[in-house]
Amino acid sequence: MSKTVLGKQIGINNYINIIEETKKELAMAKCEYEAIKLKLDSNFNSRYVLDHIIEVQQRKGNTKGVGYKSCPPPLRHNYTKMPDEEETRKALGTSSLVIPRIA
Repeated sequence: MSKTVLGKQIGINNYINIIEETKKELAMAKCEYEAIKLKLDSNFNSRYVLDHIIEVQQRKGNTKGVGYKSCPPPLRHNYTKMPDEEETRKALGTSSLVIPRIA
C-alpha cells in the first residue's frame, strides 16, 4: 500500500512541477507581450506625430521640408565612402609622436 501511495505522490509532484513551469512560461510570455506592446504603441505614436506634421505642412503648401527632396548634396560634391580604420592608419603612418621637452 505504501508503494501505491508513494507512486501517487510522485505523480502529483510531477504534475505540480509541470504546472509551476507552465506558470513561469506564462509570466515570461506576458512580460514579452507587454514589452512588445509598449514598443508598438511608441512606434504608432511616433508615426502619428510624423504623419500629422507632414499633413500640416502639405496643407499649408510648405513642401520645402517634406521628404528628402530638400536635402543638400555633400560638401564639395564628395560622394566617396568614408575611409576604413586600416586605410586611415596607412595614411597617417606608424611613426610615434615625439614631444620635445622644454627646459
